[in-house]
Amino acid sequence: MVTFSTATVSATALGTTSADQAALIKWAKGMDNNILAYSAGGDPNYEDENGNANYTDRRLSAHGDVVHSRPVAVNFGTALAPKVVVFYGGNDGWLRAVNGNRTDPIGTAPAGSELWAFAPPEFHSKFARLRAQSPVVHYLNTPAEDATKKDYGIDGPITAFQGTIGGSNKTLIYATMRRGGRSIYSFDVTNAATSPTSPAFKWRIGCTAAGDCTSGMSGLGQTWGAVRPLTHGSYSLGTSPLLAIGGGYDTCDDYDALSSGGANHNCTSTSNGHYLYFVDADTGVVQKSFDTSAVMTTSHNKYRGVIADIALARGADGHAIYAYIVDLGGNVFRVTMSGAPSAWTMKQIASLGCNNASSSCDANRKFMFAPSVIKTAAGEYTLLVGSGDREKPISGYAAATAVQNYFFMFKDRPDDVTYPGTGDCGAAVICLNSLLKIERDATSPASLGIKKGWYLELNDTEQVVTQALTIFSVVTFSTHEPAVTSGPATPGTCSNLGTTRVYNVGYEFAKPVADSRYEDVAGDGLPPTATAGLVTLDTGETVPFCIGCSSDSPLESKLPTASSSSVMPKGRLYWYLDKK
Repeated sequence: MVTFSTATVSATALGTTSADQAALIKWAKGMDNNILAYSAGGDPNYEDENGNANYTDRRLSAHGDVVHSRPVAVNFGTALAPKVVVFYGGNDGWLRAVNGNRTDPIGTAPAGSELWAFAPPEFHSKFARLRAQSPVVHYLNTPAEDATKKDYGIDGPITAFQGTIGGSNKTLIYATMRRGGRSIYSFDVTNAATSPTSPAFKWRIGCTAAGDCTSGMSGLGQTWGAVRPLTHGSYSLGTSPLLAIGGGYDTCDDYDALSSGGANHNCTSTSNGHYLYFVDADTGVVQKSFDTSAVMTTSHNKYRGVIADIALARGADGHAIYAYIVDLGGNVFRVTMSGAPSAWTMKQIASLGCNNASSSCDANRKFMFAPSVIKTAAGEYTLLVGSGDREKPISGYAAATAVQNYFFMFKDRPDDVTYPGTGDCGAAVICLNSLLKIERDATSPASLGIKKGWYLELNDTEQVVTQALTIFSVVTFSTHEPAVTSGPATPGTCSNLGTTRVYNVGYEFAKPVADSRYEDVAGDGLPPTATAGLVTLDTGETVPFCIGCSSDSPLESKLPTASSSSVMPKGRLYWYLDKK
């Protein structure tokens, strides 16, 4: 990496003049030197953003919004002497590394302070718009005459890998961009604890705005899902792990013509995103790729993006043996990782986008989040996933109200070549007809009978907006039901955030854990995905937690709730893979 300065970033790259180049770079790094927007109204004092005439102090808006970036925290120290660094992205164009310790400094950096930041070239030309606040941002139902859509920076999830590569212990960071671009960036931060301000740039893979793509990755769309580090059966000490990367998002899924009799997408074979890539975690070189449209048993809902994280099923040795992939067409796929990557295979196992697996529909269900995958019997895996279109969450989009969404549970038996058969769907996939329908507020069944799973009906405009999380036989997910407006929204306001619910149900039959399957979430809006783990308290006690399982707040932690049918885990709550 190089210093962000006039010597390394040209005025042309910034989209500005040479006269304003230095000032814009200083502003992008936090200096409060933007007097233009404040003096335009004739202010005689030429006040800046901080309300004074000091054009060299730090501006109040030095930190931009963090919308979709999921941070990752890495401890480079020990439990007793932590050196925690938090990596995350923002839509002011910066990937940041921050001292995440509660009180202790890292080097000379106090707790909570920024260690370093990186601005990808994709965002360099967008700093000028942020500084000038022009053109203004376009919002649904409140368009200004010259408004354009919001710009995004490093807006995707961040992933860390800590382990052995080439015989050396490494810590690598992978950053995705979501709508900010079609790239994935990798950094070597192995020495972050001793040299916190000196990360090393590893590689960038993907495609530029001009369409120049990494070899083997021309079908990569906007990078939405987290990269998933994994080892497999052919992995050995001294080789690199792999990264599983979904093909990403194509703006063909922004298309919405349902209100005029069209479809909720216009994706074709030339669209990006309908791929899955496995790349070397150290070099970024593609080792294996799949085109999901090429393996589909059904003929509709093809060419749809893979934006969710990749769900992995691991064997007893910790190696990944199966990968489960969902797409925006309501399809589910399985990759069998037997042998070297060149021998891996992909199969479509479910078609749930339409009511019938053998016919198309204008408004299909979309899977935007990875399934929760649990091994429930020898050779059997249970998948839990919900449908919805979080990108179109309000009633102003026809796609938000025209699709009947569900939450699904179904079983996969990779070793059974006859499963699931063709009798239910007219094709060798799982479809709605394969599953037992459970009414939203009805009593759950005692058994599934011959069905291969169930689907839980939601309200007419309700959609799943988080990934499912399964703990102690209880699956948690959240939904959003948009408010129905009779006319355009009032400019500049969010007067009604709709209704947000958190569901906690038994994974086997969708039984309510409490009096009801769901509770209304305080504050409404779009919640983050629930997360769980173990935390050691100041008392020394280690306890399990779940954040996002409670209706009090999507950010409140609670103890996981066990259902009546759950079995508490016996033995160790962790594992590690020793390859020495």
